[in-house]
Amino acid sequence: MRNQAVRLWSSVLLFVFLVCTFTFEAGTAHATTANTPYKTTMGAITNMTWGGGDARPGFAKANGYLYSVWGRGNAFKMRKATTYAGLETATENTVTGMDAADWVVGLYYDNATSTFYVTAHVEYDYFLGSVAAHHYRKIKMYKSTDGLATVTKVGDIITSDNSDIHGYVDYTGNYYDFGAGDHNFFVDEAGGYAYIFYAHAWADLRSQAFADGMFKSERVARAPISQLGDPTAWKNFYLGTWNEPGRGGNASDLADGTNGYVFYSSVIGKYLMVYNNTIASATSLTLQDWTPLYTNPDMTWFYYATALDMDTFSPYIIGSNAIYLELTRRRSAPLTVTNTVTNRTVIEPTYPAESVPDNNYGWDWNFTGTPAPKPLTYIISYQWPYQTHTAGIGFYSDYTVPYSINYGFGMRMTSTAVGDYVQLTVNVPTAGTYKLYSYNATGPGAGDFQLAIDGVNQGGSVSLFEASPAHPQNGLGYKKTDMGTVTFTTAGNHTFKYTVTGKNAASTGYQLYFDVIKLVNTTTTPPPTPAFSDNFESGTASGWTTTGGTWAVGTDGSKVYQQSNSAASDTHALNGNAAWTNYTLNTKVKVDAFDPAGYAGVGIDARYQDANNSYNFQYYKLTGELKIQKKVAGVFTTLATKNYAFSTGTWYNMKAVLNGANLEFWVNGNLELSATDTSFSSGKIGLNAHRANAKFDDVTVQ
Repeated sequence: MRNQAVRLWSSVLLFVFLVCTFTFEAGTAHATTANTPYKTTMGAITNMTWGGGDARPGFAKANGYLYSVWGRGNAFKMRKATTYAGLETATENTVTGMDAADWVVGLYYDNATSTFYVTAHVEYDYFLGSVAAHHYRKIKMYKSTDGLATVTKVGDIITSDNSDIHGYVDYTGNYYDFGAGDHNFFVDEAGGYAYIFYAHAWADLRSQAFADGMFKSERVARAPISQLGDPTAWKNFYLGTWNEPGRGGNASDLADGTNGYVFYSSVIGKYLMVYNNTIASATSLTLQDWTPLYTNPDMTWFYYATALDMDTFSPYIIGSNAIYLELTRRRSAPLTVTNTVTNRTVIEPTYPAESVPDNNYGWDWNFTGTPAPKPLTYIISYQWPYQTHTAGIGFYSDYTVPYSINYGFGMRMTSTAVGDYVQLTVNVPTAGTYKLYSYNATGPGAGDFQLAIDGVNQGGSVSLFEASPAHPQNGLGYKKTDMGTVTFTTAGNHTFKYTVTGKNAASTGYQLYFDVIKLVNTTTTPPPTPAFSDNFESGTASGWTTTGGTWAVGTDGSKVYQQSNSAASDTHALNGNAAWTNYTLNTKVKVDAFDPAGYAGVGIDARYQDANNSYNFQYYKLTGELKIQKKVAGVFTTLATKNYAFSTGTWYNMKAVLNGANLEFWVNGNLELSATDTSFSSGKIGLNAHRANAKFDDVTVQ
């Protein structure tokens, strides 16, 4: 477990900035009082008639209008007006193009490129259960060049380092990191950077995740404003520097709060962070030198709000005339910051004794090894009907088992003597070798058990006795036991028998408490590692198969692979492994001539399965566009497109990046298009030319 992160040591001394003290420490918050040189105050709350959803609103000025966005799902809402008051009656438009289940949060208009940038966070598997760690989160960037009629996805910009693990049932540590979510998009035009302050969350799997085991902290990433179209440009603040990638990198904690909103107060000349009805201040966003926090009861009811200057309509620089508002609950109030000295309660942030592990390759996009595949995991509930048991003993399915990973339910067996047993028939879906874990409650009246599978003892005897559980629920504690590995030579039903073998001398009984069994398949075969290169200097095209056209190795300074028939349509040169899943395909492309009478194009293929099923990353001459397309059962569907200036006689570097459902098209080192699609998970690579005399060189796959 990683034991280092940022901790802000609060002090009653004014202007003491102790930055980058990176030790996690358990304990409770310590509160003192101190004078502060400024005061934040909110006026009377006003109910609003517009807004809604469950996210912070985004505001931006563009072309003489004030824009506001909010909402969730495949589409979100937008209003624009020349004044803030005009938003009350402005037409509410629907903006399409966002992925399902995304919460739109931030908005910025880049005058230099006439582009709106929209940030959103997604919470996958959010509704699977009441336990926080069932889901995982990340932050995305979208953009719009049509005045927020539609948006297109730029890509993921901030992710956890292990959030591809869908909930704690697949995670064997104590603390499950479920990612980066609720955030604030702050753009510092004077400094040249955009910042995202986000709530990082993790849960203690040994406790009730929402009750006393879920932890949140504020973290921050930034990117140059000029690179908002590049999802790899975001860097996390970590140990005082900005070197860690936003996608899968390490990050330091700024405060043990959540849903922080940051703005610059021109009245006091400081940056303020408002979260959980508390205030922090900083003098530098580069240093992130946040000072001790103080409470402001005025803001208790503003959970996910935004500040807006009413004179300039800026959400970033706030003067003496501003409002603080929530579109989610449709309410707002005047916000003032003054130089008045006031007494406030100072809060000392505290963190759990251990934090989450960093650099898990699941979300580490810089991982250079060969990731093992995610193991298949099966959860067997003890609430399933048991088949046989000792006569006369009782069974109860109730909330007895605390901190259950079975939505709170468990089974209690009122055994009274050695030899009492319960036997279950468990259907194992796939033959193979499994790691086996038994989840049970513990207590002062519990006995010991031995598990046998198909008549063979599995692991040793396990005691469930615990005289005084550390975090009792219904008087019981909780225990996860590694029962070793078991090999099932056949799929289907197998017998699991739990037998009472004794009890601790201090135990008052022989009862057994069950939650679930977890089987983790360890015999899955990893997909082949994509690794390939060909510069054709051998003078041959060994391993390549072609469809249509006239393909041959030629010379253009060095050896190249050329399709020379500019009248030939739908021609491909294929290579690679049909089982390749996630990879980056890179090649140089040069077109000597397009067919002037045809719908000509050139590009690369990925996850190519057959002539009727593949992804295509191409330039089309007739429309002057780059496109990401999929061909399913012979039918083309365009996933993303944009205009692009492409010249004959010029070499271009084309790159296709495929990572799960995420598809990216790079040209000459710039990310030009991105899309999300799940039609194909694996397939070969290809070079394609349609009515084009085209050359290819330096093909690599990694």
